[in-house]
Amino acid sequence: MRIAIAGAHGIGKSFLANQLVEQCGYPLLTGVAGKVANVMGVKTIKDMEDESIETKMAYQSLVYWEMKELELEHQSFVADRSLYDVIAYMVWYGIPAHVGMFYHELAESQPYDLIIHCPIPDGFAPPEVRNGYKGNSRHELFNGILEVLLRRSQRDKQILWLPKERDQWLSISMNAIKDMLN
Repeated sequence: MRIAIAGAHGIGKSFLANQLVEQCGYPLLTGVAGKVANVMGVKTIKDMEDESIETKMAYQSLVYWEMKELELEHQSFVADRSLYDVIAYMVWYGIPAHVGMFYHELAESQPYDLIIHCPIPDGFAPPEVRNGYKGNSRHELFNGILEVLLRRSQRDKQILWLPKERDQWLSISMNAIKDMLN
C-alpha cells in the first residue's frame, strides 16, 4: 500500500508514520521538506514566512516534486506528509490560487491507496520544535486549509479521518489498513 499521512506540523504525524512502519514493514518516506530547506539555506519555518512569495513558491514546488518523485520510486510506503500538505502550505503562504489548483490536480493523480488525516489532537499544547516553529492559531489555519483540500479531493473513499484523541490513531489506522488489504 501507498500511505500518506496529512496534518499540521508537530502534531504527531511522524510518530504515527513510524508506528505504522513498524506494524506494516513498509519503507518510511520522510525528511523531504528538511532536505529542500537545507539546500535553499532555510533554517526555520519562521525564516520561510519572512521570504518573498517567489522564494516560498520555489521552496514548496521543490518539496512537491521531490516528494512526488520519491513516492513514485516505491511500490509501497508510509509517508509522514502528503502532497496535499505541500499544497496547503502554498495556500497558507499566499501563493496564488491558480498555482495551488495546478498542483492539486497533479496530486489527484498520485497513486495513494490511503491518506490518513491527523487532526489537531485534544489538549494539544504545541511544543517549540527544533526548527523554531511554535504552534498557535497557525495550526488551526493550516489544518482548515488542508481539510478543505482533502474534502475537495476525489479521494473520498481513500481518506481516513482520525479523531482528535491521538492515543486512538494507531489502532484506527491499522484497522483501516487491514480492512483495505482484506
